[in-house]
Amino acid sequence: MGPIGSMAVGRRWAGALEWARSRFVLYVLVQIPMLAFITGYLWGWSTFSTTTIVGLYAAFILTPLWVVREKQRSQNPADPVHHLARYYLWALVPFAIYDLARVPTYYLLDVPYWVRWYDFGARITNGPLEEWSSLVAGTLVHSIQGWVLGLGYFILFRRHTLAGAVAYLGISLSVVYAWFFVTFASSEITAEFLFVVFWSHLCMAVAAWGVAKLHSRQWAAQRGRTVATAATAIACVSPFAVAFWEAAAAV
Repeated sequence: MGPIGSMAVGRRWAGALEWARSRFVLYVLVQIPMLAFITGYLWGWSTFSTTTIVGLYAAFILTPLWVVREKQRSQNPADPVHHLARYYLWALVPFAIYDLARVPTYYLLDVPYWVRWYDFGARITNGPLEEWSSLVAGTLVHSIQGWVLGLGYFILFRRHTLAGAVAYLGISLSVVYAWFFVTFASSEITAEFLFVVFWSHLCMAVAAWGVAKLHSRQWAAQRGRTVATAATAIACVSPFAVAFWEAAAAV
């Protein structure tokens, strides 16, 4: 390999290291709650309550330390540490739409999307499976999961394109979700299960791309912010209202 080729390899290697430092490390840090879910709930390496508590503590300590350090180091305005507060807010939208997309599938296919939340919560509280405390705790766990998954897309990708959102959130996460829950959480592969998984993640992907697209078009007038905030609030509340209403009716 000649000197020109060596320089090109060196530049690519340096670029890969910079990407890993500016994006991948931060991505892993914000995904700690999901890692706790995988290791505690799905793999059973420890109790789910233990991994969740340790994971949240680690996330709340390590992430701010890394962000402060990288903000001081980074001279690139495109690095995600300079936009993290915005991404935290943006991530509420795909999370909300993910759950909102499951409301019609419940009424059309009779697939209650909140059943797993009871199990999440019971593993945290060590209480009875069908108690309100389990549902509330499980809802909180599910909310954190959805939030950080959406956040991960904005951090990991420099350009927030529809193709990237569909590939990552719509397809990759659907495949991983289906494999994990079928393999480790006793879910059955049915047409309804696969449809709900891919449909909800696809809606999540479009929402993630959409909120970034709206911002890129400077839809930032006061009226626009008000409409966006109200729509996101309704989207966030609606699926939980349906779930808790149906849970109360089943008692």
